Amino acid sequence: MSMCLLGQLFFCVVEITSGLDDLAPDDLVLDAAISTALASDDPVVSIGQGTLVLSIYPAALRETDPVRKNRDLQNLRITGSGSGTTIIRGVSELGFDVLQLNAVSNLTIDSLAIESIKTGTSSTGCNGISLTNGCRNIVIRDVHVRSLPYVLLADRFDGGKGVTIQTGLYGVEPTDGIVVDRCRVSDCAVGLGLDVAPVPGLVPGTVLFTNNTVERSCLAFYSSFAETSVGLGYVPGCDIQYTGNLAFDCKRTAFVTRTPNLTFQYNSSMTTQYPSIPDPYQDQYPDMQIVVAGGVGCTVSYNSLTCSLPQNAFIAIGSANAATVGCSFLENTLSGPANYGFDRLPGVMFRTHIRDNAIEGCAVDVDPRL
Repeated sequence: MSMCLLGQLFFCVVEITSGLDDLAPDDLVLDAAISTALASDDPVVSIGQGTLVLSIYPAALRETDPVRKNRDLQNLRITGSGSGTTIIRGVSELGFDVLQLNAVSNLTIDSLAIESIKTGTSSTGCNGISLTNGCRNIVIRDVHVRSLPYVLLADRFDGGKGVTIQTGLYGVEPTDGIVVDRCRVSDCAVGLGLDVAPVPGLVPGTVLFTNNTVERSCLAFYSSFAETSVGLGYVPGCDIQYTGNLAFDCKRTAFVTRTPNLTFQYNSSMTTQYPSIPDPYQDQYPDMQIVVAGGVGCTVSYNSLTCSLPQNAFIAIGSANAATVGCSFLENTLSGPANYGFDRLPGVMFRTHIRDNAIEGCAVDVDPRL
């Protein structure tokens, strides 16, 4: 442990370097390191080279009474020696989210990798990092999440998500100030995204996914709002952005469901082969790279999608469950064999703007119903 007193500020770096090459659980070691670091003014937990094994998500990163408060982690930083050398691995019979942040604020996680092993056959999967019940001011940077256990359900996955933000039903503060930057998700069912539950007054604020890479996943990026989360209109303060991300050999690039004010721009997707992960969305959305199924004021622009495998559509718009209103699709580049560049799905849709897109290899560039 390194300590420094500067003026009236006390800085503390708690280092975890021993016991990282055995199979024994390190839960108590990590929780103790976090508690010790939080006693300082600039808390840091530094994990050395090797593998830190957890048997359950860390209690120190969870508020046990999210109905009443968020837990302030005081700008705590949990850092490794690099995403190629420091690994946090969850190992259990039933499975759990390796790092589950529950109703916490002011935390950075960086420079490490996350894995999970489920030894039993339970009906639950495992996520890499999950943010639940109103987390605020969280930065996740340079984290590599790989090979997570998942359970295939009729129309979705349980678990298998690299980084998932789940606003939950019990938080007292809206999810806000979330940055997921320069992360990598490999061989997981789903890459990065956001699930919003129907809690009045707790619509998320700023959520940024920037410069990340997702490879060999069924679905690279997603944003899903429950049907009663928002009304039909613009939601002040809600700002969800996916910018500068890459998807390689993913079955699908993005799903946007009933999401207001979302910006998806300057992202690239290149697919030459599909991953071995099954696709629970195929029956409802057959072979569609990007689906915008309901939502208000979404912008999908300046993206590049290249797929050498036959597609039904590169971008499909519309939903029977929610109106799609005031969405713009501008200056995208779509290349590869497909029935449609832009396809119209059933449902209410108006004020849709499709303009200045470069489309190559599609039988129909834009569905005439759009």
